[in-house]
Amino acid sequence: MKKSVKISLIVLIVFVIAVAATLGCLVLTELYKKRDVRGTPFEGLYSLDESGRFIVDIPFGEYLYTPEYPADEKIFDIRDYGADVSAGFAENRKAINDAIAAANAAGGGVVYVDGGEYVCANIRLMSLVTLRIARGSALTNIDHDTAASMNSDYFSSGQNAPAYNGFIYGIGLNDVTIEGPGKIIGI
Repeated sequence: MKKSVKISLIVLIVFVIAVAATLGCLVLTELYKKRDVRGTPFEGLYSLDESGRFIVDIPFGEYLYTPEYPADEKIFDIRDYGADVSAGFAENRKAINDAIAAANAAGGGVVYVDGGEYVCANIRLMSLVTLRIARGSALTNIDHDTAASMNSDYFSSGQNAPAYNGFIYGIGLNDVTIEGPGKIIGI
């Protein structure tokens, strides 16, 4: 083959590749604009909203919607048990654990976290309990050493076993849910 034919062939191949890449980018751009990935190779790779549109550019901590919950749920608001955003971790831990125990004793219910960021430690979940954290609210853990040094009952009753050292923990649980658009901030 002549040198000029080889060069022409290479130019033609490069041109075809460039056109294919451009068309591919246009297709992807249109998909991005529509944000609808149903029936495309992207379906299942990305999240979809309620109308089937591709979800993109969601800032951390923001969600598309707040789900509606049944009106007949038994709600145990941690603030009713003494939790307060200005309280220390020990008071909030007790309040949250008391709300969880009350929900469990009632045969199940929702322990509701709302109203801000609650510093706490060692939340023990129990069976039949849903821990629901509202938008704009958070459970924030303190570090293990601070908890151990500031609170003498932290290690009482054998609670220094590894299962008790977690921020949110439970033993032998069933029917437990953690949900909501709020945050759990562990240290």
